[in-house]
Amino acid sequence: MSLQEELEKEYREIQRAMARKTRSIRRTDTPNETDDHHEDPINPALCKSPTSPGPGLSSPSSSVSSRRTRASSSGKSASSPMSPASSCLKEQSTSPATSTTSLPFSSTCPSSCVAFASRRSVELIRFFFNDYSPRIVFTGFASDNDWRQLLLPLSFTNETFRNAICAFVSAHLEAMDIITGKSSLDFHRAALLGLSSQVHSDLSDAICSLATILLLIKYEALVGEDVSSILSHLHAANNLLGLFPDIEDPTMSFLRRTFQSYDIMIALSQGCSAVADSRPMPQTPSSPLQSPHPRPESPLDIIDQVYGVSADLWSILHRLCDLRPLLEELAAASSPEMMQDGSNHLKAAVLRGELESLCAATEKALASWQAPAATTLLPNSAHLHHHALAYRDSALVHLYRAVYLLPSSHPAVRQRCRSSLEHCVAAAAHPGAKALLWPLFVAACSAEGSQGDRAFARSAFEFVGKRQEMASTKRAWLVVTRAWAMMDGGGGGGHSNPNLALDVFPMTRNFGNMMSNAVMLW
Repeated sequence: MSLQEELEKEYREIQRAMARKTRSIRRTDTPNETDDHHEDPINPALCKSPTSPGPGLSSPSSSVSSRRTRASSSGKSASSPMSPASSCLKEQSTSPATSTTSLPFSSTCPSSCVAFASRRSVELIRFFFNDYSPRIVFTGFASDNDWRQLLLPLSFTNETFRNAICAFVSAHLEAMDIITGKSSLDFHRAALLGLSSQVHSDLSDAICSLATILLLIKYEALVGEDVSSILSHLHAANNLLGLFPDIEDPTMSFLRRTFQSYDIMIALSQGCSAVADSRPMPQTPSSPLQSPHPRPESPLDIIDQVYGVSADLWSILHRLCDLRPLLEELAAASSPEMMQDGSNHLKAAVLRGELESLCAATEKALASWQAPAATTLLPNSAHLHHHALAYRDSALVHLYRAVYLLPSSHPAVRQRCRSSLEHCVAAAAHPGAKALLWPLFVAACSAEGSQGDRAFARSAFEFVGKRQEMASTKRAWLVVTRAWAMMDGGGGGGHSNPNLALDVFPMTRNFGNMMSNAVMLW
C-alpha cells in the first residue's frame, strides 16, 4: 500500500470515529495526563512495531535518533549554553495503542484528503502534534489539546498549513543540531507562496490562513527573522480575525486566543502597543465535540491553554503594553526642540497626566492580582499557580524598569525579580507544559550580581532549560549574559546609568532582533 493510500485510509478511519463520537457512543478509554503516552493521530498503524511502517517511513524518535548519531559523528552536538540538552523526541511506544477514540475533526475541515508531499513531512507533522504540542498546552486531560483536536485535521487537508508546521519543526530541530533533511527555509518559502495565493472566501479558508500565519510567526521568531516581518504577519492575522468578529467556531476561537497571546508577548518584547484591541479573551477553553461524560472540575476552565494564564491577567498585560509607547511619546514631546513651541507644553502635560494615571492603575491591578483559587485547590495544579504568579511578578519588573526607569538595585525591582525567578523554578519542576521564557528572561535581565541574584537566575535558567527543552532557551540565555555585561559596564548593575540597563526592555534597542526573538518563542 502506498503512503498516500495509507494516509487516506487512516483519514477515513478518523472520520468514522468522529461520527461515532458525535452519536455519543460511550468512550472506552480514560483521560490521561498530558505527559502520558499519546496515540499517534497521524497513523497509529505506523507505530506498532519497527517492521510496520511503510517503505522508508520510520517513527520520529528512531529516525531522529539516527540523525542525531550522524550529527554527533560529524562533530555536532545538541547542547545548550547551560547544560547538555536531552533528546527532544520522546520514544514512541512499541505496543499498539489501546484507545479506540480518535481525535475529532472540526466542522470546518474540508472533506477531501490531500496526501502528504513526502515521508519527511509525515515525520515532522507527527513530531509537532505528538511531541511538541503537549509541551506547550496547559491541560490535565489528553483530549484538551486543542492543537491536536482542532489543527491536526488541517495538516491533512491544507498544504500551506502543513508546510508552515514543517518549517517550524525543521527549524526547531536544526537549532538543536539535529539533521532534518529538507531545509526549514524551503518549507518556509513554500508556506509563504501558498499563503499569498490562498483566498479567504469562507470561514474554512480564513482558518487555514490564520493557522498558517501563527505558525510562520513562531518560525520567524525562532530563526531570527526581521521583526518587521513578524509584525506584518500579526497585522495580517488581526485583519483576518476582523472578517469574522462574532463567529462562534471552536477552531477560530482557539486561534483568536493564540493570536492575542502572541500579540501581547511580542508587544511587551518590542516595547510597542499590541496590534489588536483590548477585547478580553474567552474565559473557557474551546471544545469542538463534547464528551458524553462530563469531566471533573478543572483549573483549565479559567486558565488559557496557550500561556497558562487567566484571562483577567491577560487584560492587565494588554494595558501594560501601552505604557512604554506612551512614555516614549512623552519623552519626544518634552524634548528641548519640541518645547520651543509653546503649544507642546500643554501636550506634554496632558501626556504626563495620562501616563501617571495609567501606570498607577496598572501597578495596582498587578500588585493586587491573585492566581485563581482553582490552581491551588485541585491536585497537580500547583504549577499553574506558580506559572501565573511568575508572569505577574515579571510584569511588575517590566513596569518598574521599562516605564518607571528604576535601576535594578531598587528594592521593588529586586523583590519582584527574585519572586519571579522562584515561581519560574517551581513551575518548571512540574512535568507539564510551560511557557516560562518571557517571565524568566525579564527577571534574569534585571538580576543583580550581589546577594546571589544572578547565581539564582543562572540556576533557574539551567533548570528551566532542562525541563522545557526548547531551542529558544539557549538564545535567551546568551542575551541575558550580554545584558549583564552591559549593566556592569554601565556602572555596577545599572546604578549610575539606569537607561543603559533599560535598553534590554524595548528589545529593538542595543541587541536588535536577537533579543526580541529570544523571548518571542513560546
